[in-house]
Amino acid sequence: MFLKEFKEDLKEYITQDYRLEPLATGIYIYVKNPEEVPQEAIKDLVHKFKKRVYIRKDPAYLRDENEKEVKKRIAELLPKDAQLISIDFAPDFSEAFIRVKFPRYAKSPELIERILKETGWYPIFVREPQLPSSYFDSIYLYKIKTDRKALLKKVGKRILDRADDEVKWITTTMLGGFREVGRSSLLVETNISKVIVDMGVHPSPSTPEETYPMINLISSLNDIDAIVISHAHTDHVAFLPYLFKAGYEGPVYMTKPTLDLAVLLQHDFISISKKTLGDSIYDKADIKKMINHTITVDYGEVIDISRDIKLSLYNAGHILGSSVVHLHIGEGKHNIVFSGDIKYGPTRLFDPAYNKFTRAETIFIESTYGTQRMPNRKESEERLVAKIKETIERGGKVLIPAFAVGRSQEVIVTLYEKADKDWNIPVYIDGMVYEASSIHSAYPEYLKSTIREQFLSNESPFNWEYLKVVKNKDKTGIVNTDEGSVIIAPSGMLTGGPSVEYLKLLAEDPRNTLIFIGYQAKGTLGSKIQQGMKSVPIKEDNETRELHINMEVTTIEGFSGHSDSGQLLAWLSKMPAYRSKKVKKVFTMHGDADTTVKFASTIRKRLNVPASAPMNMERRRLR
Repeated sequence: MFLKEFKEDLKEYITQDYRLEPLATGIYIYVKNPEEVPQEAIKDLVHKFKKRVYIRKDPAYLRDENEKEVKKRIAELLPKDAQLISIDFAPDFSEAFIRVKFPRYAKSPELIERILKETGWYPIFVREPQLPSSYFDSIYLYKIKTDRKALLKKVGKRILDRADDEVKWITTTMLGGFREVGRSSLLVETNISKVIVDMGVHPSPSTPEETYPMINLISSLNDIDAIVISHAHTDHVAFLPYLFKAGYEGPVYMTKPTLDLAVLLQHDFISISKKTLGDSIYDKADIKKMINHTITVDYGEVIDISRDIKLSLYNAGHILGSSVVHLHIGEGKHNIVFSGDIKYGPTRLFDPAYNKFTRAETIFIESTYGTQRMPNRKESEERLVAKIKETIERGGKVLIPAFAVGRSQEVIVTLYEKADKDWNIPVYIDGMVYEASSIHSAYPEYLKSTIREQFLSNESPFNWEYLKVVKNKDKTGIVNTDEGSVIIAPSGMLTGGPSVEYLKLLAEDPRNTLIFIGYQAKGTLGSKIQQGMKSVPIKEDNETRELHINMEVTTIEGFSGHSDSGQLLAWLSKMPAYRSKKVKKVFTMHGDADTTVKFASTIRKRLNVPASAPMNMERRRLR
């Protein structure tokens, strides 16, 4: 039905022979001379059919092309200011991926049209990270070279036509992350399709059974139409590769930076699992399967993910690429907003979380700090800088355990912005902080405008002269030197990684300071030290010893990527759907049992909306 109508409209715009391929990412139309297809035609088709449309040269006409000559011609056409790095081809799609340092010099419609006309390849420009990264290089090449067309065809065929059946019911099942922080996962079902949002692990489970989402509640992985990932933190994405190991063959949807960061953190999950448990629940091959099955989505883009559900992702203000998830079910029958982790307040890196939803009958909202008020951000930054200088003046060093993704970059930017002309303190980044920062430098369009402008002028916090990268064996040397320094290292909760190694080296010297800037989950080493424990068991060389915490321990709140109670209530109350009284149900999640229950009560009393705190394993009917 859809294809027949689409082809009828094509006759009006395309007179040459064409080949049409409906894919999960949109409709690809292959022709001999793509430059002859008017751009207005594409816009009209997109507007009418609400699907992405791509006009490409038929690969059959490119087979005899000499790639070396094509690369040479593209290089000649590019402005020198773009600073070309490399050119790679995706022959199945007739696309040329062009890596440059400054895409703004290359993205003009005129240049794109000229490259297409003279070479036949459609140019897609990719920004080179400001911080060189072999990791970014490897994942970039893998994404281009992998053969994904079979999957895209399969998914495209399944969702091509709108469902003829009416959406009769909608339910949600809480698979994890309800009345707890960790293993976030939600199953959304209709009588037509099944979609999962997030698939994480618990950072500090009370029992082994509480580590992973309750996928035993899913009848069969083969029944799942799609998986959506809100952001790349391990409590939202680390379990995902296991589903591919278990036989899942469907698509996954997330933003571009979320994919890059997720792969980075999943590799780290494997490494930590093998060190602490002797094995991992999945391996690198399963991560590659996940990459093969991932379809990236831009903020604000609308894409069909099943026969009756459309997906849109919007800025969540939490970490790079983090998203508020909007599910539009049954041509307007019902709309679900899943907050993921949101920051509806000022940060150095991101704009506040998006909340301009006009339709949102059901809202799932995080509650990490649902009963707390955070201090003023400016005051928190001043406290951080003051504590660092105080520690350096007494001959000590500062250890800041932080998530590799999110808080580490916030601290880097804060110190960069706060550093005065007398600042001479080296800031060391270790572990995955460097790779994560490199990924940030590749996606300035996801950052707030002030940081984005610094990137465009080739200046940014990530190439600051005082920012130093720790090499594998430098830890002892950095600690033993008389030089004062700041060390930023994961994990943020001291559950493993370089931060624990630095803790062993720094903890017993009272001149040093340990600064917590992020959430410390109950039961973690970070939480125990934060609460005042002065002697903690530490594993070293397969033995356990007591580590005496003589260093100063302080917590500076205000750097969290999570909203406090006031910000969460503001995010809800300022939403157009709430103001027009379209919000019918609110469910609290991603908080401990006491917090989620109390925050739901606050929403009921303050906003006069039905709100509750479901438990894991509960199933709620929405319609």
